[in-house]
Amino acid sequence: MASSIARGAEKEGVNVVLKSVADCTFNDLDLADGVVVGSPTYYCNMAWPIKRFLDETILAFYGEGHSLRGKVCGCFTSVGGYDDGKECLRMMELAFGFALKMKMVPGIVLETKDVAGGDLSLCFEYGRKIVQELN
Repeated sequence: MASSIARGAEKEGVNVVLKSVADCTFNDLDLADGVVVGSPTYYCNMAWPIKRFLDETILAFYGEGHSLRGKVCGCFTSVGGYDDGKECLRMMELAFGFALKMKMVPGIVLETKDVAGGDLSLCFEYGRKIVQELN
């Protein structure tokens, strides 16, 4: 999903850096015009590496005087059952949009069967939509 979103953004002429949250640095966050965060859905919520990223990395980032306020942010998730995914997406959008005051682009949910089947056109279009918000 992340690769398809990145391809959609790159199609619009944007430089994209694709990283796992474990490899994301303060410098990456400072330099980024926008951030797109994805997670599989686990029991209506984001995976623990994303939660840890929010709880530890972002907390430390803000603790050192940095901010993501006003930067464009998108969120996406994959899920076995669509309703669970909507709840996960809502939790991510609350964290990044409400708590961190980022400019949210409404996120996307794809069912696992669609991802496994290679139907990622929604992701490609989402990447293009993120770029429209950056402009």
